[in-house]
Amino acid sequence: MLIKVLGALDIVGGFILLLGSEISSIPSLFVFLGILFILKSAIGRWKEFGSWVDLLTGIFFLISIFLNVEIINLILGILLIQKGLVSFM
Repeated sequence: MLIKVLGALDIVGGFILLLGSEISSIPSLFVFLGILFILKSAIGRWKEFGSWVDLLTGIFFLISIFLNVEIINLILGILLIQKGLVSFM
């Protein structure tokens, strides 16, 4: 059950990254998701690739408040959506 909830969080975070330029006017959402993904990566203790993706995504959510890089949004968004979909299998 917890894996599915965290997978849904990955999918939502991925879509927010893909739509980042349209949603960038809500910095509190980016701070909340950044901290949430960093905490989620600490659960995995950085031993697997998924935890590193969560850590990079959390850091990038916090950076994207000030700087918006579309190609990184696209890459991390696709990785998060893929990771979320795999958690439902």
